[in-house]
Amino acid sequence: AIFAAAYAVESRYLRNEARAVSTSLVGWIALLLCYPPLNDAIGELQPWTQVDVSPFLWEPLILLHYTVIVLFALGFLGATLALNLKAAQLSHRGIVTSGPYRLVRHPAYACRIAIWWLVTLAILSVLLVPANVETAGPAALNLTLTAAAWTIVYVIRARAEERLLCEDPTYLAYCQRVRWRFLPGAF
Repeated sequence: AIFAAAYAVESRYLRNEARAVSTSLVGWIALLLCYPPLNDAIGELQPWTQVDVSPFLWEPLILLHYTVIVLFALGFLGATLALNLKAAQLSHRGIVTSGPYRLVRHPAYACRIAIWWLVTLAILSVLLVPANVETAGPAALNLTLTAAAWTIVYVIRARAEERLLCEDPTYLAYCQRVRWRFLPGAF
């Protein structure tokens, strides 16, 4: 709903006017891969592996793992809310420096990527128990490649956005203050 409102309402009074739009073909391809019908087609070609993990749900380590996934989902929500009406797809509608954007330049993408890898790890932990290793190998590889592919797509999106935003001196100053794209102190 936030993105729909941001796309529907553009006003200098709201300080969310589009100042520039990316011309990066690679960036637009990466963006379009993230939405129907293309992401549906990708899901058919490279589906996520489903595993019933219900017998393991109440073990403390599994509960902690799922709690971390929920925290990253809340982080994604916080990053989305911080964008407010400046939400945009490969366009410059203003620089957001508050909320999680004080820590990293792409907190929503960082949270998505973290969730994919945490879910992947949870499923792999069930798939790759000694009794399943021989039969689960292809599914485990498929799952890992899918998470890696989506990670690459979102890194490409982030870089395309940054190429556009780096034309604004305000964004360059922001990059000097917030040095990390996805993970404070590392990347």
